[in-house]
Amino acid sequence: MQDQSSFFNWISKLSVRLLQSTPAYSYTAIFLSLVSQAALMVGTLLPIKVVMLLGTPDVPAYIPTPFDQLSKDSLILLLTLVAVAMFTVYLASDKLCAQCIHKSCDKIVRQTGKVILFENQEELAKNAYQKIVTSIAGILFNGLVFVVVGIIYPGLFLLLTAVVFVSAPIARWLLNKSRRQRKPAIYNRAVQNLGTISFLLSFAFIVVDHLYLSAPSILLTIIALILSRQASSKFCAAAIDLADIANKREKVSAIFFEEHILFNTSIPHQDSLASMLTFEARENWLPEILAKTQWQIDDRYQISTKWLQTNVANVFALWIKNNATEQSCIIKLFDSNKKALAQHEASLLVSASADCLPAPDLIYTGSLNGLPINLLKTDGFSPLTDQEQFAELATAIKEKLVLWPVPDELRSAYLKAHPLLWQKLDMTTFEQLVIAADANEQTLITQIQQRLPKIKSALATLPVCLHNPNIAPHTVLANEQSALAYQWGQWGMDILGSQYPTTPYGQKCLRSAIDNANLDVNVALAEIASYLASLLLHLSQQRYLDALDLLPPVLERLDELSIS
Repeated sequence: MQDQSSFFNWISKLSVRLLQSTPAYSYTAIFLSLVSQAALMVGTLLPIKVVMLLGTPDVPAYIPTPFDQLSKDSLILLLTLVAVAMFTVYLASDKLCAQCIHKSCDKIVRQTGKVILFENQEELAKNAYQKIVTSIAGILFNGLVFVVVGIIYPGLFLLLTAVVFVSAPIARWLLNKSRRQRKPAIYNRAVQNLGTISFLLSFAFIVVDHLYLSAPSILLTIIALILSRQASSKFCAAAIDLADIANKREKVSAIFFEEHILFNTSIPHQDSLASMLTFEARENWLPEILAKTQWQIDDRYQISTKWLQTNVANVFALWIKNNATEQSCIIKLFDSNKKALAQHEASLLVSASADCLPAPDLIYTGSLNGLPINLLKTDGFSPLTDQEQFAELATAIKEKLVLWPVPDELRSAYLKAHPLLWQKLDMTTFEQLVIAADANEQTLITQIQQRLPKIKSALATLPVCLHNPNIAPHTVLANEQSALAYQWGQWGMDILGSQYPTTPYGQKCLRSAIDNANLDVNVALAEIASYLASLLLHLSQQRYLDALDLLPPVLERLDELSIS
């Protein structure tokens, strides 16, 4: 209840702030929004009525006086002109409303006396202001609808009132649930469904009332039904808009309230997941997960846990050891926005030849409290205690990836969605460098562009290898003989060489991998792949000078291979 009260208090405070800061613009915008909504409703319904009249021989009996005195053609023409006029009013009032919102936002932001706080601040301010104005206008519109329906159809009015009182607590509960799970789509869909159910109940009531009870005239019933549909849609739109503003509460408050300070919002939020990872919470769900390992656990104290650092935001890992049997495993928990990483990792670890990977066996993949989870078997391996071992172990892991036989099915599925290095290269790749190049460097760019078709053909002959960008000291497990990497959520494939950096040590590791694997590959060609992969990375980050520095070594190796 405290969260609900806080939500409504903040929305009320924000609305008052906007209305009091620029009353003329705000009330004008609300009035214009109200006119716009009403004009759009009438303008949308009249063309339907015109089409219905076109299919009737005469003017229907329910057409009120004095319009029933007109001929059918005259009535159709009149309704058509009114529809056009309503759309014109809608467009004009909507445009004027947008101008009022723009001027009002600028004035309020100036009143706060704050500097630019973040990117797209102006767009967010206008969007929030527009939704507040539209919601207030929608609520006023619904108030008028309820008054009219209460006069012309009291029975339907009572039904709609009951639906509102029943739907409100349901919507509150859904809002809290969606905010806890950080899934606004859950709330939006549910509110839209509530609106649809409301209309269906109104329709069913009208049918029953006309068949068995005492309903008003057909014309009044049609008007009441149309208004009830509009009311439900306006209520839903207002509920969704206000919830969307509340989800951006920190930024919206920082824009419109002088006393509010915007704190660092770059720190990822994982309230539900973080609460599951506390020591007390683990005691509740850890036995359920460890049951998947089929360990014999007689005493909970025989289990020890160690926190692992995955180096990926919102992906957490625990190394679990059974002290009695020396068995161990890794439990990896993924936040809801990292579900794709969990699935991507699992697709590799269950593929053919996965037992040849320098990776733990996947015991189980599923969910825990709605969050993805992967369980990995690590018997005999433990986290690194000596960080100086890492360089040697990482080199060994990468060499195993070079030799790993990529399953045809996995390779085909991956390459359907991801281009290889040589497929990414075209003339425009190097044209980006011209803006930062001097005369000599422009000559180098031209030379590479002239050789580009042959370069791509040569690179296409290199073998495709697995690549893991998350090999780091904290993501490696080792024993006395070998090492494993446990973080595979961002694995990829590309031609040999593209996985290695252009540093002297990186190039040394590349040559060593080719020699140790006894691959029939030209070392210079693999080095070109390494340099071009780094060049594309620099271009993606607009580090043009760093990219230009890679052109001479590329040309040097092209000359060595006689690619001209």
